[in-house]
Amino acid sequence: MDGITTSAVIPEQSINATVAILENFGEAIATGTFGGQAISEITGPGFYDNTKTNWFSLLDPADSGRYNLGLSGDGAIAAMLGVLSLAPRVTGDPAAIAKMKALDKSKFDTKKPVVLLSNEADRLVFAGNSSRYVDRKREVYEKELASWQVFKKGPKPIWNTLALYAMTPETYTKFTAAGLPDLAGPVAASGVGHQSFTTKQMKTWVDMLAVAAKSGKVPTAKYVEYIATKVPYLNGDTDYRPADLKYNFG
Repeated sequence: MDGITTSAVIPEQSINATVAILENFGEAIATGTFGGQAISEITGPGFYDNTKTNWFSLLDPADSGRYNLGLSGDGAIAAMLGVLSLAPRVTGDPAAIAKMKALDKSKFDTKKPVVLLSNEADRLVFAGNSSRYVDRKREVYEKELASWQVFKKGPKPIWNTLALYAMTPETYTKFTAAGLPDLAGPVAASGVGHQSFTTKQMKTWVDMLAVAAKSGKVPTAKYVEYIATKVPYLNGDTDYRPADLKYNFG
């Protein structure tokens, strides 16, 4: 579901947006459950703590308005959050939390070329993860460049990271004869699902990886702009930035 399309039978956009986000939740909840189990097998139970989480504060006014009618109004939304707030909380174990944080060894300092490919509407690993990686990588790069400029010894650091995005069509929700979103209908031609790219998008990414591995450099912005004209829905703007992640967990 694209979350913005409406049908002639049900013109209220909020309903369609709500169905779209609920569709995403199915896979996200399943992945979170399996992911949490896998992490706890390494860290032990209690690798997170939600005893102080305020569920009401996590729903900002913009989202509340967007899904308002689809969730039956303010009263129903407040009731749902109230029930969620009564659910048992998880008290974190300091040792497990420390092990969880230690799992991420990323330093973002590789000198090898990095070419990322993300779906604009990946429902599990949001495209904002790619821009978050680029941000962290750029912080390291700029520090290395500033340090090099003091004495100018050794090779000059180069920016060697490229983030590509497979975009969705502008709209792609299909509706039944009754005007309801068709959950069994065909998926979008591009940009949705988890790491599900078109054959052309995947081949282009692999070709870029091969060239980068041989040359030691990522493709130029001019080349990406050109190749995007040959590959449907591949974003050719190397400065494109998807929606940022809402929360920063480190």
